[in-house]
Amino acid sequence: MKKNLVVIGGGVAGLSLATKAAKVFQKDFNIILIDKARSHIWKPVLHQIAAGSLNPAKEGMDYVVQAKWHGFKFCLGAVSRVNTENKKVVIDPLLDDEQNVIIPEREIAYDYLIVAAGSQTNDFSTPGVQEHAICLNSIKEATVLHQRLVNNIIRASTEKEKLGKSAVKVVIIGGGATGVELAAEIRDTISELTSYGREKIDAFNEVKIQIIEAGNRILQHLPEKLSTDVFEKLRLMNVTVQTSTAVKSVSARSLETSEGTIDNIDIIVWAAGVKAPQFLKNISGVTTNRINQIPVHPTLQSIDDPSIFVLGDSAACVLDGKPVPARAQAATQQVPLMMKNLRLLLKDRPLQSFVYKDYGSIIAVGRSATLGSLNRINPRSQLPVYGRFAKLIYVTNYIKHLVYVGGTYKTILKVLGKFIDRKIHPSVKVH
Repeated sequence: MKKNLVVIGGGVAGLSLATKAAKVFQKDFNIILIDKARSHIWKPVLHQIAAGSLNPAKEGMDYVVQAKWHGFKFCLGAVSRVNTENKKVVIDPLLDDEQNVIIPEREIAYDYLIVAAGSQTNDFSTPGVQEHAICLNSIKEATVLHQRLVNNIIRASTEKEKLGKSAVKVVIIGGGATGVELAAEIRDTISELTSYGREKIDAFNEVKIQIIEAGNRILQHLPEKLSTDVFEKLRLMNVTVQTSTAVKSVSARSLETSEGTIDNIDIIVWAAGVKAPQFLKNISGVTTNRINQIPVHPTLQSIDDPSIFVLGDSAACVLDGKPVPARAQAATQQVPLMMKNLRLLLKDRPLQSFVYKDYGSIIAVGRSATLGSLNRINPRSQLPVYGRFAKLIYVTNYIKHLVYVGGTYKTILKVLGKFIDRKIHPSVKVH
């Protein structure tokens, strides 16, 4: 009989693994993918959806369709807990918008469980974040941010017409990749957005964008030289960066920080830090750390249960005394290893250990600048890359992901369709 291989999370690692494993292990496993969302999106492009430069309806990949095309099963719902004694995953009831039950609580049995639940924003228990700030964890949140941005542009345009004044103030808390890319993308797209009947607003000067960072510089994971270069790019784009400033609390239109109060904010975005999902603490008998990650052996097996594997941001994996960073490239590298180890499991042979290779980072500072560092030639030295070459690497990473989960033919059609679409539709979502 086939064994049940259950994958929790349809992100970069989870969807890639389910897609590949369904093809290779059709005779050995029933592959079941569980996710609370209906469609997959490559998380690094969420800031573009929020700014309006990407349409979520066209970028998303429907899980049901992916499952049909590639031969695995998809289960829609949020995991509430995992009972490791009887090896069952418990899924919360599925509700509609009016809180009516569509599907009651369910249980799915597993022989092997792969946790690839990704990460979510860590608010560090800061008062007011959940009530007043927007986080970029999903398509839904990115869409809400875009709608608020458009609505504030409409409001500001009307106020200037009637009252002779106009201002929109956006504050982004967190100077990591998400915060920096979002600030630059908003600055780039806002000018085009205001050109559609909102010309009264001076998009460069009247739309205020500010980044608040607790550390002494933005982009802490990048070399200091590149961090300085990005800081200068943001300055030229009229994005204010305030470092060494901790946020103590968030209100509806203000922030209380270590440096004082920031008032009259229209949109507050929280992009400071990440943690694994809360439900991981509800896996019976499995240890989690302070940010909900599950400690694993180098084989990516839980230190408490060898039938549970953990990939990506949900895993606390330490190699040679150093933790593997919660980055997309780590999750991507773990998928091929997991495929090898599934083969070894079927043959009852020892599993291989994960070896992480840091290939560097690429940051897109809006449409005008892309820069980063590469470690591919020599892992001990970081090669700075700028301009079109850096942009090519950035786009190539996205295309590689599309090829991995959708195949070459579908990816070519998708890229061609996007090129044609930009010729007949505005490049910015205006509603």
